Amino acid sequence: DVVASYDAMRAYLRHVGACIERVDPHLCNNAGLVSHLVDWETSWEVGSRYVRDAALLDALCDVVAQMKEAQAVAPQLVDMF
Repeated sequence: DVVASYDAMRAYLRHVGACIERVDPHLCNNAGLVSHLVDWETSWEVGSRYVRDAALLDALCDVVAQMKEAQAVAPQLVDMF
């Protein structure tokens, strides 16, 4: 999930910002940074298929809106997804 990996990256940067003196200046030597960047890149590669194509993004947003409306009418649908 692009948003979750982005949020995790932000949280990591906030965390290391408090102890920046312990961050290796050779960024590739920071396992946490590398791990978060790889996760963000991987999720973006998948998510970009939907975000870059405006028509596909609009269609996906419409599907999500319809699903939320259906779940409001029939709450048991929440458990199906």
